[in-house]
Amino acid sequence: FYEYKKVTEEERIQGREKNLKDLEILEREEANAVKEAELAKVEADKEAMYAQAFVEGLDKDQLYEAMVSGDPSGQGILLIGDEVQDIFRIFQEEIGKVTTDIFNLGLEQLKLRDKEVTMFQEGTQDAILKGQAKQRLILETFLGSKADMFVEMDDLWEILAKQVSDDSMRRSIEEKVDKANLLCNAIKRELLGLELTVSEQLKEVFGLFERNLGDMVNSFIETAQGFFTLMREHETVFSEQLGDMAGRYLTQLTIRNEDLSNLPPLLRSIMVDKEAVNQAVASSHDIHLQIIDNREDQLMSRIRTWYQKLCSDYEEEETARFRGRISEIVTFLEMQARDFDQFHVTIDDEIGLLMMAENL
Repeated sequence: FYEYKKVTEEERIQGREKNLKDLEILEREEANAVKEAELAKVEADKEAMYAQAFVEGLDKDQLYEAMVSGDPSGQGILLIGDEVQDIFRIFQEEIGKVTTDIFNLGLEQLKLRDKEVTMFQEGTQDAILKGQAKQRLILETFLGSKADMFVEMDDLWEILAKQVSDDSMRRSIEEKVDKANLLCNAIKRELLGLELTVSEQLKEVFGLFERNLGDMVNSFIETAQGFFTLMREHETVFSEQLGDMAGRYLTQLTIRNEDLSNLPPLLRSIMVDKEAVNQAVASSHDIHLQIIDNREDQLMSRIRTWYQKLCSDYEEEETARFRGRISEIVTFLEMQARDFDQFHVTIDDEIGLLMMAENL
């Protein structure tokens, strides 16, 4: 319907043909939007994985680009010409190779850590489930015994109700209740013992996991530090070459008595004299090293924090689990003991009422 008028099939077809081009454009735009969203998700997932590996921003030339963009002195010296640009290109390739090595190392180590964590989680879960299975069997046996005891006590009570003055029957019921309480205490000790055994097993497994994972983290850090050291060595060679090139260029300007006003502003501020050149090269060197050092510190700090938090979280979770299980066991067995005690109290009350009735 359109404006309270029924649209015929023929009118619908005519309208579709008329607007077919617009529909095709809309469908194409929607398809492109879906594709872009899918690509964005893939990219986001990749970046998340790189962050988990602690090597985000090392898959391309991001580190080199950060050095160049944060280095106005280097940008000025780059304006000298092709020879300096060649030095920068070689430096870019060297830094790129090392960052690729760190990046690949990070992904390899991530797989190893994930495998270790998965094995630990599966092992602890298996130990917990086996412990729970043993406890379940004990409880099933106990609940069966409890039901039998109540049947026996009910039978005794039926007899006692007819012979209120029979002390032997009353003592039999009391003995049954005492036996039931002893059983509750024995079951509680057995269940608590099993839970303590599971907890001790988990502590041993966790200790081994903590050492293994710690070794992996330390190995990754040491290997990565070696790569960052190599990166600094490349940077030192690059800075020396840059200083030589800038010094020679200054000499040429001096010999030719060039007018510095013809130079680009960035380069002009550097080519004032030898001291200015040396300061520019030193500033460039310091900036590059600072960027390398910061990325190294970021990697080491983040993976150590991750390791410490992971281990701390597992310890807290196990402590909470253990305390929770202990509380459940104690509470459950106390409830069972109260059932028997309540039966005893009820019997005493009933006996009192029956004896009062006999004396009337």
